[in-house]
Amino acid sequence: DGTRTLISENRDRYQGMIFDNDDKLRMAVRSAQNGDTELLTIGADGKATKIYDCTSFETCSPVGFHKDNKRVYIQTNKGSLDLIQLELLDVATGKTEKVESDPLAKVDLDGVSFSDVTKEMIATSYEDDRVRTYWKDKNYEKDYNRIKKSLGDREISFNSSTADETKFIVATFSDVDPGTVWLYDRKTGGLSTQYQVREKLDRKALAPMTAVRYKSSDGLEIPAYLTLPKGVSPKNLPVVIFPHGGPWARDSWGYNTYAQFWANRGYAVLSPNFRGSTGYGKKFLNAGNNEWGQKMQDDLTYGVKYLIDQGIADP
Repeated sequence: DGTRTLISENRDRYQGMIFDNDDKLRMAVRSAQNGDTELLTIGADGKATKIYDCTSFETCSPVGFHKDNKRVYIQTNKGSLDLIQLELLDVATGKTEKVESDPLAKVDLDGVSFSDVTKEMIATSYEDDRVRTYWKDKNYEKDYNRIKKSLGDREISFNSSTADETKFIVATFSDVDPGTVWLYDRKTGGLSTQYQVREKLDRKALAPMTAVRYKSSDGLEIPAYLTLPKGVSPKNLPVVIFPHGGPWARDSWGYNTYAQFWANRGYAVLSPNFRGSTGYGKKFLNAGNNEWGQKMQDDLTYGVKYLIDQGIADP
């Protein structure tokens, strides 16, 4: 009937409020005056109590409540941790226990998915050169593999679903596909196209993107993505180095508007995840501090050197 009921009013600089599996407000996230991140529990009386924190050079945040409704999943790289990992935090005691970190020990935790029906964890994901998914629910893994077999080498994400989680909106994309959205029926395995992103764009004209790695001036390995123009030999090409913004962000494998525009006109395009980029651990992220225009610039320059050494770039 459109009636709204006030649950809580933010008067304490909360950046986020976290509800448990019974839709009760249980936690909040706050940025302290010194830049630290604080995780707070909120009692029945509305009183907030800090139970976990991390510094401005670290990451910590809630992901969602465990099915027992007593513990909450958090992602953190507090203290001696370099890579962001998944932990369980007891809301009553503040005690933590590790759940998982990257099995290959290369990149940060990227995502965690849960079932709204069972409250069980479905999968964790890690974005390396490509996204790696580790399935906890074998039925969802079968769905994923069925879609993968049908559609080929694309990234696949399960988005919104019916309340019983038998039908899903599934989005897929690749380096040469800006995206296609499907309706997936888990019972029948049926996959029907809803729409294509940029449907008038000729997929066959798009250039593939590959992951490359090279060493910077101080030996730090820089992960990058290289897009080469189609129909010409990858030798002595004009080159565009295209760094992402942020700098606390990252480039990913997939369709890139600018890379495709330049590749279509004969340029090789290098998108480097220079120091200060996210996803590769705390040390890599903080290696960019105080290095703007210095070693951070070397990470781009040595990408040029790499392409010249490979014979791809016209020096």
